[in-house]
Amino acid sequence: MYPTIHPSNAFFKWLAQKYPKIVVDCVEDRATWSDTGEKIPINTSRPNPNGLEYDNLFLDMNGIIHPAAHPEDRPPPETEDDMYLAIFAYLERVFAAVRPRKLLYMAIDGVAPRAKMNQQRSRRFRSAQEAEEKEEEEARLREAWAAQGREVPLARTERPFDSNTITPGTPFMDRLAVFLRAFVHKKLSTDPGWRNIKVILSDGSVPGEGEHKIMEYIRSQRYEPGYSPNTRHAIHGLDADLIMLSLATHEPHFSILREYVGPTGQRKGGISEQVQEALEKAASEEADGGMGRAEEQKAAPPTPFQFLHIGVLREYLDKEFRDADYSAAPEGYELERVLDDFIFLCFFVGNDFLPHLPSLEIREGAIDTLCDLYRKNFGELGGWICDGGTVDLARAKVFCEKLGQLEDELLMRHRLSEEREKGRRRRRDSDVKGRVLESKHRDMLQRLSETAMVPRASQHVQSMQGRGGASSRDDEALFEIFNMIRAFAALPDNAPQQKLPSHLNGFQRAMAYQYCEELGVANKNEGTEPNRCIVMFKQDDANETAATKFKRQLSELIKQKNTLPEEEDQIQLGAPGWKKRYYDIKFAGLHEEDRVDVALKYAEGLCWVMRYYYDGCPSWKWYFPYHYAPFAADIAAAIDPAEPFEFELGEPFLPFQQLMGVLPPRSADALPAAICALMRDPSSEISDFYPVDFAIDLNGKKFAWQAVVLLPFIDETRLVEAMAEHEGTFTAEERRRNSHGPTLVFASESHALFPAILKAQGPPPTEVTLTPELGAELAGVLRVSPDPPRPGEIYVVPDFRGKEEHDALQDFRNVSGRAVFIMPQPARRRPTLLPGCDVGAPMLQDADVPQLGRFLSAGSRPAADASAAQRMAQHHLPSNGMYSGPAGHSYSRAPHDTSPVDVGRVNALLSQREQARRQRQFDEADHLRGVLHGMGVELDDDHRLWRVRPQMPHLAHPHAAGPAQHMPYDALPPHLLARWANANAPPRPMAPRPPAGPLQLLRQGQGGPQRNVPQHDLRHHPYQQPPAAGWQPPPHVGVAHHQAAALLRQQLAAGGVPTAMSGNGYPPGGVPVGLAPPQRPAPPAGAPTNANKSAADLLRAQLMGRK
Repeated sequence: MYPTIHPSNAFFKWLAQKYPKIVVDCVEDRATWSDTGEKIPINTSRPNPNGLEYDNLFLDMNGIIHPAAHPEDRPPPETEDDMYLAIFAYLERVFAAVRPRKLLYMAIDGVAPRAKMNQQRSRRFRSAQEAEEKEEEEARLREAWAAQGREVPLARTERPFDSNTITPGTPFMDRLAVFLRAFVHKKLSTDPGWRNIKVILSDGSVPGEGEHKIMEYIRSQRYEPGYSPNTRHAIHGLDADLIMLSLATHEPHFSILREYVGPTGQRKGGISEQVQEALEKAASEEADGGMGRAEEQKAAPPTPFQFLHIGVLREYLDKEFRDADYSAAPEGYELERVLDDFIFLCFFVGNDFLPHLPSLEIREGAIDTLCDLYRKNFGELGGWICDGGTVDLARAKVFCEKLGQLEDELLMRHRLSEEREKGRRRRRDSDVKGRVLESKHRDMLQRLSETAMVPRASQHVQSMQGRGGASSRDDEALFEIFNMIRAFAALPDNAPQQKLPSHLNGFQRAMAYQYCEELGVANKNEGTEPNRCIVMFKQDDANETAATKFKRQLSELIKQKNTLPEEEDQIQLGAPGWKKRYYDIKFAGLHEEDRVDVALKYAEGLCWVMRYYYDGCPSWKWYFPYHYAPFAADIAAAIDPAEPFEFELGEPFLPFQQLMGVLPPRSADALPAAICALMRDPSSEISDFYPVDFAIDLNGKKFAWQAVVLLPFIDETRLVEAMAEHEGTFTAEERRRNSHGPTLVFASESHALFPAILKAQGPPPTEVTLTPELGAELAGVLRVSPDPPRPGEIYVVPDFRGKEEHDALQDFRNVSGRAVFIMPQPARRRPTLLPGCDVGAPMLQDADVPQLGRFLSAGSRPAADASAAQRMAQHHLPSNGMYSGPAGHSYSRAPHDTSPVDVGRVNALLSQREQARRQRQFDEADHLRGVLHGMGVELDDDHRLWRVRPQMPHLAHPHAAGPAQHMPYDALPPHLLARWANANAPPRPMAPRPPAGPLQLLRQGQGGPQRNVPQHDLRHHPYQQPPAAGWQPPPHVGVAHHQAAALLRQQLAAGGVPTAMSGNGYPPGGVPVGLAPPQRPAPPAGAPTNANKSAADLLRAQLMGRK
């Protein structure tokens, strides 16, 4: 598999942390089952359960195809045809979640620009290398077991699916397109939820990356007559670049649908290496022949979806940038221009086409640094950096100069951060097994103890809690699962098997596998849906097969091999001489005068990417010819505003040319035999393009998948010339696979587009120009499709060669048609909101401010000697008297609470506490809660309320001088509390934490650290007075407790109250001296009396926090 943690995922994590309201849960309907066991599909013609109706749904299909090849919560499909069925099932789930009403657009990656092929080549070569290393480790382990006389499991006879073949031009991709066409025709002909939409399919034969083909379609339509400026789009995909592309369309009603992404930035459902290994182990335990594939299992409940709403992100960015000085721009502040510049700034932290600058790391706040630098220096820039997809080089040069001035500081901070991280890794690696997992759960429990920071977006959609959308209900479920597994791990070796619940969803199941893996608990799958569950068992010779032991040991060896020892840092960025060392080592062999070319090519790459995002591919042949990036100061020095970069469009590669450029020799079977030999034959004229061994550079990272793959760059001319000699040997099918195909549009006979499709199909075939009068809400041209199915006839689906025959497509009566679709070519322009666009009511409150980054330059942080008001303002916090209405936090004062208090200080403390909670700084949040408690302020986190704790007089100490003191209501002895049980009693104190549920385990010390429940501070306690003369505490008890107890005894004795009270809470002889007789009825049954406790016991219970 390819590396699963990518800079784009780090970008998504940063985004969700800084702008927490952009991500919400997706509500999904689930398929039901009839009494006869038949599955009842979801009726997608019903309203969307999320309360939003979408017009268009776009699918970046590679985000569906790859997970189908490597599912995270079930065994992989047996055959390629079974993989197609898995793709269809996932596609139907996405469709049911969004329910588009006008368009479904499916885009599969076609031939990519040369700039992307470098990344594809690195990933595929590294994937093949890892597969070979695993096979070698397995062979060595088999030999070792055989030498020890141990039972060696049988090896797999079939070769696993090669995910490298998910590349245009392979037989797999060609057959997938055939199945997809059949699937679309069937859904349009049989599913009521599909009949009123049009479907566009851009398969792998159409050049371009899937997400960029989608954006090209949107650009082609939004300026055509009849296009609604309030069209609501949803796009599904795993690449965080979709966020930037969606912003670049300037369509405000845009949502991105993706599977849950947790606070770690990993996709929910076991995307981590540990989870994947655990899943593979569980899938193989009951395999035929020991090491064969697992028995067929039904899928677990799926991993939840999330929506990321671009409209909310636009609001956040508006708040982020609005307050800067934009007087340098003639038109002043414009959000649409800010968005264009923001997208450009993000390119500096790396993307699919350029490596990130050495001084910028997303996880260290690089984007915060860039945004802060932009706001502070906009005046010196002289205006906007970008005009749509065109970069103003003079302003980009100034920005790079400003960034270059910070590089010393940034690199120094980066170096310190790396040293701290290495120290943490060393401590972690030396700790006992499972301690890291405990730490993860402490974080989870911290989240559990905090209520959701974001209110509901609507009555149908609950906002996700905290950063990255971590859901409290998932945390509770994971907490219970973890405790079950940990408890089983602590049982003796002869303990019987135990089952985990069968209702786990995909993420919970994957995390359960990881917990079992990290806690050393053997497990297997048992049963089928809906009763499929994970069974835990003890690892001993009686119940662990040789195959299980072998698989587990092999997994450990692979993990160790992929965790590389830390390399010596020879560059030491941030130390004197760092720049020379960087170029000498990373660009070895490059003359000093040639280093200018590195910076110049990078600047050119920034312009290329900007054009690509806004106007489509500016050049199919351009690429960045280096493995590493230069420094910002060098980029600034290389830019000459008088010499703008020009790009030649050229032609996209043919599919076989791309395959030869990105596939390793291990995957050459996907190519025709003649050109396959060009890869594998050592005497081939291009054999140097395909090294068997190649270096990888960790570049400061720890894991092999994070390394830079140092492959030679392809010489396009040599490659094309070598292939040309063998093109005459291609079969007809191979020539078709090596050609570019058309985009197709489908519609059912009930759709307004259907007559135009029939007309284009003929006879005679006719080119049809789509106009608004047709009512199809589509602009472009239709042409006849090759071999179109005839409406009204039986559609014969392709032969199915898989295992899941009962789920295979069956022949059906077709009532739909298809045609070739040619999009209009829009003129280049700067995109903006369309006339008539209604962005809707704001979703954010005044207090919803972006979270301050932690890696800003020294000049942008609050000064140490600044006033409190200045510091609070710079941290987006309220100062005293500065806020009316929303006070910078989500709490409200409780109704009817008019007790005197410094409201401005309360608001400031609440705002600081809320920010600390969002940033997971729980120690700071607890400290601030304690400060508020000391002011007499109680918090109700469940209802987002605060109030001043009620005060009432208490008995004065008989020997104390001065006025009577006061005590908190919740500090009264129970016999006094009983007097307030009826009318006119002050409200009960707010409980600081809910007393039941998963947190109860935490209170009992069973699940993590103790939460800071507010305790009485003896320094301010009303009973903290000098004890009687000559009193000495017992040696085994704390002084504070006995001081308070002795004083209470003195006070009660002075009032005639004995140490033991009667059952009604009063002394046997009546009411204490000094208190008026009760004027109210007797306390109701169940009122607190504590008849058997002395006053000292009661006070001690108070002081110790017992209830």
